[in-house]
Amino acid sequence: MMSKIGVLLKRCIWAENIARILSILIEGFPAGSPTSNRLFGPPVALSATYLFGWALIITATLIRKRCYEILGPMFTFELAIRGDHRLVQTGPYSVVRHPSYSAFILLNCGVMITHCGSEGPYLLYFISPNLKMTYNAFVFGVSVWSSYLFIARADVEEKVLVERFGTEWNAWANRVPKFFPRLWW
Repeated sequence: MMSKIGVLLKRCIWAENIARILSILIEGFPAGSPTSNRLFGPPVALSATYLFGWALIITATLIRKRCYEILGPMFTFELAIRGDHRLVQTGPYSVVRHPSYSAFILLNCGVMITHCGSEGPYLLYFISPNLKMTYNAFVFGVSVWSSYLFIARADVEEKVLVERFGTEWNAWANRVPKFFPRLWW
């Protein structure tokens, strides 16, 4: 069920942003022409809030990609310890113990900022401005719930990893925070 909601949300987010980008590009055409933005809903601009949200999304995506590269064949969608499994403590794993999950939370923050910001979901202006609140609540709810699921998964992972790696894990866990880097020492 959650995976179907996730796929639906992903498609909505892509459609929303493609419509917003097309609207911004169309604004370059002369007013009154058949392709004028007035035919496509309210004027749209790239606000600082919207760009900040996208900066979070892109940063999070790059961090998650790097995590997959570093883990290599040890990365699985299922919680599993392989025979040749080692405790990765380099790259983003030297900053936080669960950088991919931290990045996912960051990505969700970016999604909420871009879609629940002052501009709101652009596509809903074509249907009904009143749907904006419902859509925002849906995006917020799915983002918070999926972030919670990753946090809960991290707790389970840590129990398995401490069992497998013992003192090596404990030493690393004492040095490296769980989700967010320490900003002071």
